[in-house]
Amino acid sequence: MSKNFFPRADLAVKSWSSHFRMQITESRELLHLTQDQVDRYALLDDEFATRLAVTSNRAIRCKSNVEAKNTALRELEIYARELAALVRARPDVTDEMRINLGIGVRKAKSRSVEPVVAPAVTVNKVVGQAVTVFLWDEEGHVVRIPRGAKGGSISTWVGEDEPGPETKWSFMGNTTRAVTTIEFPGSLPIGTRVWIIAQWFGPRGQPGPASKAVSTVLLGQSMARAGRILRAA
Repeated sequence: MSKNFFPRADLAVKSWSSHFRMQITESRELLHLTQDQVDRYALLDDEFATRLAVTSNRAIRCKSNVEAKNTALRELEIYARELAALVRARPDVTDEMRINLGIGVRKAKSRSVEPVVAPAVTVNKVVGQAVTVFLWDEEGHVVRIPRGAKGGSISTWVGEDEPGPETKWSFMGNTTRAVTTIEFPGSLPIGTRVWIIAQWFGPRGQPGPASKAVSTVLLGQSMARAGRILRAA
């Protein structure tokens, strides 16, 4: 089960979607979904269920009602696939969690292992609230995604003191580029110190060890755009 996880029959969709909705509601934080995303899916699920009920009633079933049901179905499927893609992109969401969610897992074409070497992170420049960093392949001592890795995962922390083992890092996102720009919220004042770490992830999302934390200070509002933009929450 991979891209074809979404059922074809209407009643099967209703059952699957009800389960999917329950899972993303109960495990929203573990799946790294926002409340807005969960609420939007709930609205689409309710709309489809309502339209399906109408078309199931022969007394009021008509062409326009069927077309409205089919439209609701398409919108539900599109958003379900969008959320599934976001969940699958998270390295810390396990195969078991994906199966429980009902989106399945992709079969690996070949055996792969997690990266064993951490990247080095250096700050290239700070423009306003945008911090551009280089991700270094430590084995080749060059700025690049190393062989065997699919990309890098970026996490940040805001604070003056150096982060410790108990620090709760904020996951920023994944990037497939070795030059990445992180845009922090404008609500953070000028001079705020931010810390950044990265780790490579493999073809199946397996995370490697984390880099050493690097820090810099923000310089204020900016419209800078360079590399891949990851927005801090």
